[in-house]
Amino acid sequence: MKVDDDTVSRYQDEIRTLKEENEILRRSARAFGALAERLNVSLQEERRRGQDRRARPRPRADRRQSAPVTATRQNRHPKR
Repeated sequence: MKVDDDTVSRYQDEIRTLKEENEILRRSARAFGALAERLNVSLQEERRRGQDRRARPRPRADRRQSAPVTATRQNRHPKR
């Protein structure tokens, strides 16, 4: 089987392109992993702060009971 130089050149270009894309994907994956880790740490810190906040009593009466809430039904999807 005879393969011409043009075909070999195209395959070499394709290999080079795939290697470049692979490296870009690897860098993106590392950056995404680092971002996910920072988010995880931030969420853990926020949860810890939330526990500290909830452990203290409220400074005044329960705000949820200070004003009555009336339920109203809104038509969110009007007829077309």
